[in-house]
Amino acid sequence: MLSPLIGLPIAALTLLLLAGHVLALQSSDMPGSRRRIRVANSALAMLTCCAMYAGTCVFLPTESPREWSLAWMLVMLMITLHVALAMADAINTAVLRRRAVRQIKTASQRLREELKSLGARLEAERSPSRSE
Repeated sequence: MLSPLIGLPIAALTLLLLAGHVLALQSSDMPGSRRRIRVANSALAMLTCCAMYAGTCVFLPTESPREWSLAWMLVMLMITLHVALAMADAINTAVLRRRAVRQIKTASQRLREELKSLGARLEAERSPSRSE
């Protein structure tokens, strides 16, 4: 068992850093879907931190094995959820990238067509003046 004098400051510092991360995410310039996934992951990390504190500092496996086991099973469940949220973030990033590439292709195609039409207009304007 880890002494609460050691575990509590570590857990408190971790929670403060995670809370700062969530606040920084709120003011960042990113798509809403990405922000929601990352805020959910940070909130889950806060809960995981509390469960880890309970598993290391509050419950002893010899005195309260049931609570200790439940705390660590909860930690393992939350880590699994972290991985699932990370996968969701990766999939979301791929979708956002595909959407951005599609928008860039559409915009470049539109610009290419405008350049062709401007070139044709310019050529048409030059042609009559050469014959005169």
